[in-house]
Amino acid sequence: MDLSKKDLKEIIKEELGVYRNPMLQFFHMLKMFLCGNEMLPAQEVLYSLRFYEYYFNKKNPNIFEKALKFFWHFTFRNRQLKHSIFIEPNSVQKGLKLTHPGFRKIPEFVHIGKNSTILPMVLIGKKKPGIEGKAIIGDNCYISTGVTILAPVNIGDNVTIGAGAVVTKDIPSNTTVAGVPARKIKKVPIE
Repeated sequence: MDLSKKDLKEIIKEELGVYRNPMLQFFHMLKMFLCGNEMLPAQEVLYSLRFYEYYFNKKNPNIFEKALKFFWHFTFRNRQLKHSIFIEPNSVQKGLKLTHPGFRKIPEFVHIGKNSTILPMVLIGKKKPGIEGKAIIGDNCYISTGVTILAPVNIGDNVTIGAGAVVTKDIPSNTTVAGVPARKIKKVPIE
């Protein structure tokens, strides 16, 4: 995924919901920092993730870009540890929404589509140690609090996973699931 600077800025605007005017954006972030906001930890992690991905995927970087890659790697890792939001680079597409602070684990064998929402206490892992397979999550998915997804599994587009569910099998698109193990509750009509 080789991005231009323009693409990077568009992704950050979309994910952070920032203002078009950079000065308003600065004052918004300053206000969140000074007054406190529960969204700030998630936004810090996403912001540093996207910059680290940009420099991580850069082909033939010059010495300045290598230094920036190191800086963003250090910043990203520090923010991951500080806020307990662990996301591997290049595992999520643009439009990711992390609402509320809290633990999330998205390892390297996961691929999450566009415009998905992940609430706190979500763990994506494997069914057994050493097992091969990926967890592929489609576009526009809503993963609620306390969900555990065990790979290998494919989750379709427009899927809602209820709180505390344990997903061990594939889920078709336009479905709502919940329970332990996750079972289909209803099929969502396509609009």
